[in-house]
Amino acid sequence: MATPLIERGHAPSRTLDGIEEQYLFYLVSGSVRKQAQHFYNCIFEPIFNIPLEQVCPPGLHITLGIFTKIFTLLEELCHQLDLELAFHNSDDGQSSFCIYSQELQKLQMYTAEILEAKQSQQNLEQAATYMVLALGESHPITMQFMQQSAERTKSVEQLEAKIAASTRAVKKGFLFNEGPFVKELDKALQGFGVHRQQYFGGAFVGNHVHAALKVSNINKWLTSILCAARANLPHKAEMVENETVKFLNVFTLFAKCHAIYDNNFIDETNVEKLGQCIKEFLSYFRTAFPGATIPIKMHMLEDHATEWVRLTHVGFGLLGEQGAESIHAKFNSLGRAYTAIPDRVERLKCIMKEHLVSIAPDMVAAIPPPKKRKKSLDDT
Repeated sequence: MATPLIERGHAPSRTLDGIEEQYLFYLVSGSVRKQAQHFYNCIFEPIFNIPLEQVCPPGLHITLGIFTKIFTLLEELCHQLDLELAFHNSDDGQSSFCIYSQELQKLQMYTAEILEAKQSQQNLEQAATYMVLALGESHPITMQFMQQSAERTKSVEQLEAKIAASTRAVKKGFLFNEGPFVKELDKALQGFGVHRQQYFGGAFVGNHVHAALKVSNINKWLTSILCAARANLPHKAEMVENETVKFLNVFTLFAKCHAIYDNNFIDETNVEKLGQCIKEFLSYFRTAFPGATIPIKMHMLEDHATEWVRLTHVGFGLLGEQGAESIHAKFNSLGRAYTAIPDRVERLKCIMKEHLVSIAPDMVAAIPPPKKRKKSLDDT
């Protein structure tokens, strides 16, 4: 996938028959998972008998995956700047970054001190040896040099212990999201309502990515990094400016692709435009970030997005997985209303019934009312 599509060409399209055939080969070979790549990863039978050309590419996950990939590269740049800033930070706070910075600066100081101390120790040892030969061990001057040499040796040992402790602290590093540049990036995103998720590795949600891909917002959060570099690392400002220009271009190119394929209906003109935008985006990404891998979501965009849109003239926004994904939020909301029901199965039944009533209220009339129980003599 690192090779552009125009150079490698399309791979043969998958079909249900092809998947079933490769699955049988996989079974016959002994079902060894490590060899799955030799059978095109067909290690299970198809779940549904639906022709693959009728399956819409997962537009939401393509958007999230590609945005997260580029954003992770940007975060890595911020982290490298945080590591550089740690040498110059003067804040004595208690965050993991401040502690790391303090230990790093201590390590620099101790390293310089021990070089000087070892040189002094060596000079004193040589002087003490000379005095022993010249004046004898019991001479006051000789004893004075020997005492100073012993004190300096003890000082070197103490410095070595301090260096070992600071080295251990520095090796621990600091929390990724506590670095000033990474925090500045998150702060800029939050400025227009984009928040990382508390769980799931700080992932984004679809609506937040839509907001972040607006050109005005892209400029805002990239400018915040450049301003922070000029204020805290002026000697790195030119390098950071060059890097932010790369990220501005790659995010803008991807935003153009997203704006087209996320629509409901796409005419032939926009189909061709989408193909060109995808080509420009992937070409720039490979050039600007030669060491970065091409994730499967980029492969799906490059190899399958234009095919689907040309076949159906329908974007991922209409037939993609967003509708099904939105049910998560609905069920979570209903789940909070029924948390008091202790039995898990009964609670799920109530949630499913409430959801059914909300999407098909006419079905309520078809549900027969409960039969009234006749009163017995014991009830009177």
